Order: sequence, then C-alpha cells, then structure tokens
Amino acid sequence: MEAPCGKFFAWGANSYGQLALGHTEDQMLPKTTEDFNIPLRHATGGGGHTLLLTDSGQLFTCGNNNKGQLGLQHTEEMFRPQIVKALEKELTVCAKGGWDFTLVLSNEKKLYACGSNMFGQLGLTPVQSYVSSPTPVNLNCLVKDLSTGLRHSVLLTEKGNVLTMGSGKKGQQGVLVNDVPPKIVTTPNEVAFPSGPMTATQVVAGSHHTACLSDQGQVFVWGCNKYGQCALNPRTQPQVNRPHCVSQKVFRNKKVCQVYSGWTHLLAVTDDGQVFSWGRADYGQLGRPVQSGQLCDFTPTPIESIPQVSQLCCGSEHSLAIT
Repeated sequence: MEAPCGKFFAWGANSYGQLALGHTEDQMLPKTTEDFNIPLRHATGGGGHTLLLTDSGQLFTCGNNNKGQLGLQHTEEMFRPQIVKALEKELTVCAKGGWDFTLVLSNEKKLYACGSNMFGQLGLTPVQSYVSSPTPVNLNCLVKDLSTGLRHSVLLTEKGNVLTMGSGKKGQQGVLVNDVPPKIVTTPNEVAFPSGPMTATQVVAGSHHTACLSDQGQVFVWGCNKYGQCALNPRTQPQVNRPHCVSQKVFRNKKVCQVYSGWTHLLAVTDDGQVFSWGRADYGQLGRPVQSGQLCDFTPTPIESIPQVSQLCCGSEHSLAIT
C-alpha cells in the first residue's frame, strides 16, 4: 500500500499487535493510531508483523517478533510502531515481509535481512536459525527490487538478473541439484533461464512459487503448480522446477508490463491496461467466473468486469484494484 502522506489505518487480525494500535484485540473496522503521526510512504505486512516506511526513509515495525523479524535486536512482540534503530543511518527505500522474516533495501541498493533463517531465506552465512538485527547480505551486485514468499526470497539485481534463496523443495528456487530441487538454498543463487540470458524488470514471490517479468514483456513462473500458478495444467505438472515462459498468445499477443502474486494466484497487466488472472479460484480471487466446482484456472484470462487499472495488488487469497 503506497501513499504520499496521511493517516495510517489498520484492521483485521491483531493477535501480535500487528495493527499498531497498542493492544492485541482484532478490529472489524479500520482504526487509526492515535499517537503515530509520522508521514508514511509505504506500509506492508508479513505473516504477523507490520513494516512502515516513512517519507524520510525511516523504518518502523510492530507485531510478531518471535524470530526477530522486527529488526529491533530482541524477540519481544511490539504493539506500537518502533523505529529500527540499526537502520537509522540508512535511507530505506523498500521493505518486504515474509512469513516470519524481513528484507530491507537501502537507497544505496544494499540489502539487509532479519528474522527466521531456518530455510536460508535471509541469504546470510554462516546460517543461523534467526537474526534479530538487520544484517547486511553479502552480495557481489546491487539489488534493484525484491519480493518475499512464505519461506523464500527473490531478488532483482541492477543488471536484471534474478537471484533466489530459501526453501526450494517446491521448485521455487528455479534450480536443480542432481536433477532434484534443493530443500534449501542458503546463499543467493542466480536463476538460469532455459531460453538463454534474459533481462528481468520485476520479481514477485507467492507462497511456494516465483515469477518474474522480462524487458520483452514476457512472464516466467516456476515452483508449486498445485493451483496452476505456473500457467500449466496442475494435473499433469503439479510442480515446475525451471522457469516456464507463459505464452504471450494467452495475453492476446500483448506485452505484460506488471505482474503481481498472492499466495496461490497471479495477476498480470498488459500494455493496453487489460488485467489477466490465473491460479487458485475457490475464494473468488481471480475476479472472473470459472467452471462450477473448479478450484483453479491455469490459463491467464482477462477480467472483463473492470476497466483499465492504475494500481493492483494481491493479498494472500484476495485481489485489489484501483481504476
């Protein structure tokens, strides 16, 4: 959620204080924080924690902290936003939360990580079970963008390469070791694309899948395909271990300019503003009719009921759009 300024509102589950309201009671209606009036540029969440990025590039966190995912150098839950003091001298431009970990990108394109590292999702060596302070990830490149899944991470380098790390048994790392997907990848690994060198412009992560967009407007997806996330029939191919290029024919031969992912579904926007959806469908997250009783639709199909959109985003099993 992006905004140039204004009040911060929160609602829903609040078991860990992730709504930043000073307590742990769930909220049925949006409620604003009474004593947090710092202008915000971006707000996002993880499994049970919240990340707030201010206009001045400071990072505040609250909520579940059992693995140190708040970056506060301890593991106590915080019911109100706390500034991440370890990053006070940095200007934060991006922060993403996985299930119980956090990745932070500075204005100098340096990557910091904290929280659970049980699956190597932080990319830190030597591997520790968790890290409670934002720790620099040792990379020989600059990071341009990032995304976090349930227990894996994906990075986009300034040169357009794609790096993955963390859990890999569902194929979400995009690599094979002795023809088998590795259970975990503890250091950032560059993904090789079957069609040869490719320049990526965007990366996204679902719960157990990964996707990226090329500078030619092509969508690549790999990992768990239980619900057709990889745009292939899940009955014949429940898992995709290498990047699969989705045919541009399904996008009516238009170039894709943005791609988004929930836990088990994806959205794509073509250069003429049309929104396509595919993946899991039983919660209505695809925003279009599917066959009765059908749990998913693996073919990217236009959402005809909405006009051109200006913003899109996915929750775990829902979708949002602004026209």
